[in-house]
Amino acid sequence: MNTITLNCLVEDEDPLEDLFLIRINKNLVVDDLQTAIKVKKQKRFADVNTTDLNLWKVDILLDKPSGELKVLENKEHAVIKECLNGTMLYPRQKIIEIFSKVPKENYLSIIVE
Repeated sequence: MNTITLNCLVEDEDPLEDLFLIRINKNLVVDDLQTAIKVKKQKRFADVNTTDLNLWKVDILLDKPSGELKVLENKEHAVIKECLNGTMLYPRQKIIEIFSKVPKENYLSIIVE
């Protein structure tokens, strides 16, 4: 199976209502993921270059309230690296190296900033 599904969220959107899925080939790179996100969220990112989309890898449980999820629910400006233990992704990184294990179904995997 070469495709993985990622739970994604734009930073200032509601994690319960605005979560979206991206299915992507693991052999592609983050630049391809940025493009897929821009296509999926066309209205939101119509005037944004894909290279201006900062993607962060996170691992946040969505099924029950947590401090991490509260930061997103309250629409506070999330300091992704510090508050959510996020890792910034770079355009040439391979998806398979970032997600060597299949992401958990009920976890947020990507925050778009």
